[in-house]
Amino acid sequence: SNIYFFVPNPKKINVLWAPKKKVLLALHPQHPEHGKREIKTGAGFYIAEEDYKQIVDGKTYRLMNLFNFEKKKGKFVFISEEHDAKLNAPMFHWLPATRDSQKGKVLMPTGTWVEGYIEGNASKLPDGTQIQFERFGFCKKNKGNEFWFTHK
Repeated sequence: SNIYFFVPNPKKINVLWAPKKKVLLALHPQHPEHGKREIKTGAGFYIAEEDYKQIVDGKTYRLMNLFNFEKKKGKFVFISEEHDAKLNAPMFHWLPATRDSQKGKVLMPTGTWVEGYIEGNASKLPDGTQIQFERFGFCKKNKGNEFWFTHK
């Protein structure tokens, strides 16, 4: 299954001096023949509430496949683009806070819904498509921006 981003229970952060980028990400890291998808970024990002709660002043964090940032005196500040393992920065899943990110929801096996933002590329898929929401699980697109969780 191709991989897309989903940010459950999102919190918005604005990162000062974040570079605007067009990020090309593999649809499937083990199958380059599946191609790539493009995500455009700005200064605003959605991250999961559980990740947001971990952020403390003075520590470096990484938006997965994008860049490092730090919280300084209550503000989020861009640090660098290169992934540096020595920083030991916790890595967060993200989506840009732009029109390309769509409100969506996933129906869980318990019958409850998890609401959040889905990658715009996933919203354009045909109904019935099986995908993986990275760091969340495998889902089947039902209709519109509604997905059904199938398994981890």
